[in-house]
Amino acid sequence: MEIEHAIHDETNRRRVDHGLDRLTYSDHLSIIAARHSRDMAQRDFFAHANPDGDEPSDRYKTFGHDTRSSGENIALEHYDVLATPEKVAQSVVDAWMNSQGHRENILRDHFTEEGIGVYLNHDGGVYATQNFY
Repeated sequence: MEIEHAIHDETNRRRVDHGLDRLTYSDHLSIIAARHSRDMAQRDFFAHANPDGDEPSDRYKTFGHDTRSSGENIALEHYDVLATPEKVAQSVVDAWMNSQGHRENILRDHFTEEGIGVYLNHDGGVYATQNFY
């Protein structure tokens, strides 16, 4: 949970820097995000849609969320044993801020909640999913 909360803090820092309100942390959205991160790592894919064809909207609907106002960011970074949660978070959020669609999700003013799920695999991969509502 340390990396998830560090990503949440870094995301909110970037939003405040752009004059936006902070996002609240949603445990419910975090469950959706964590399952997707784990799925990407365990089935060795990196995409918004899983190998079965399930899209983010399918995951949201499964948990009873309206998909008209939702978003998802994903990242795959690598860490070493000396990396702190804050350094990993900064790397992940930097990557998102340098990608137009991911940046737009972070800076979308009508999003009020986010949930983050991170899965660390055996070779140093950090699979991160950030869900917005």
